[in-house]
Amino acid sequence: MSERIPKESPKSPDKPEKRQQMVKLYHLDQQTHAILKKYPAHFLAKGGEHFVYEIGSKETGDLRDVVVKGSAQMAQVMTRELEDKGVEKPSDLPFERQEIFKRYLHEDEQKYLALRKTFGADHVMPQRRYIMNVPINEDIAEEIFGEESDKEDCWTLVTLQKRAKELSESKFAILDMGTEYVERSPVGPSEYARGKAESSLDRRSSILLMQAMKDPQLREQVEDFVKKAVTYTENEHEILDLIGSRNVYFYKKEQDDGTSRWSYRILDGFYAKPRIKILDKAKAAIGYFEEHGELKNKSEANVLMNALAYARSINAMAKSLGLKERVDILDDVKEETIEKLLNEIRKKTDYVDPNMTQKA
Repeated sequence: MSERIPKESPKSPDKPEKRQQMVKLYHLDQQTHAILKKYPAHFLAKGGEHFVYEIGSKETGDLRDVVVKGSAQMAQVMTRELEDKGVEKPSDLPFERQEIFKRYLHEDEQKYLALRKTFGADHVMPQRRYIMNVPINEDIAEEIFGEESDKEDCWTLVTLQKRAKELSESKFAILDMGTEYVERSPVGPSEYARGKAESSLDRRSSILLMQAMKDPQLREQVEDFVKKAVTYTENEHEILDLIGSRNVYFYKKEQDDGTSRWSYRILDGFYAKPRIKILDKAKAAIGYFEEHGELKNKSEANVLMNALAYARSINAMAKSLGLKERVDILDDVKEETIEKLLNEIRKKTDYVDPNMTQKA
């Protein structure tokens, strides 16, 4: 999120001065990290599911080799929990509620270890997760908690992650393995058939494929990623988040002898929600739709939309590279059912076809 960090949240002129200043040290509850005690944290931006900070400062020469990412979703969950129980910090919650948040940490740690085991440590950015109280500016407070919020900090699940230097320092192009929510536009059911995936790569992945076809060493790395992505999904029943910009990307890695070789990096690979096996959830949703002719709710439609986008992108790349591996989600579903399912996803996610929108 450069480091997959989108545009910085705008600063309003009427914000209190203290909201514009450098944020101070994190206040930690039961879990600490020495670097966060020693160096100040600077708010960078809100990006996707996270609000992002850097540690230290370029101006003072003590910028650390890490970034800190707070979960917007978990900020909402934990704030609601603390307010409902009338306490200030997670360690004051009833024991059973504390255990729930500890389980979140454990589940994320297991996901991370599974990624490293499948793809290799060289391809997965080192990171640790903590539950912390983090400072937020007014723009972020309003986005997470609503327009009337006056919060200046909140408890959330935080990722301490090594900085991806190649995103800002690389002499070479960064190629993105990404996809879009094509399920929210007119995509035919044949796009999901094993033999008809050629047209279902989006612009970013199409550029990556085009370059890989001309560069054998890059193609080798793309094939390695695709094969391991299928293995990861089969073994863990999870998907990778390919929607965000540069969640997974390919770059030239400099070698000790001064040469460079293509490699890839999984920067933000976790699908943020829900905290379950998303492949199982997606298949259960399909089964429910086949029986009842509808999806239960918008949340289920969003889960299925993400799973289908991931499967379509991985399978299309595999097909184009001549690989046999596939992510199996819709292989046993009839085409007419797939078409109805896609229409139901569009309906439940409030998709509006721009071609059908009347001009005022």
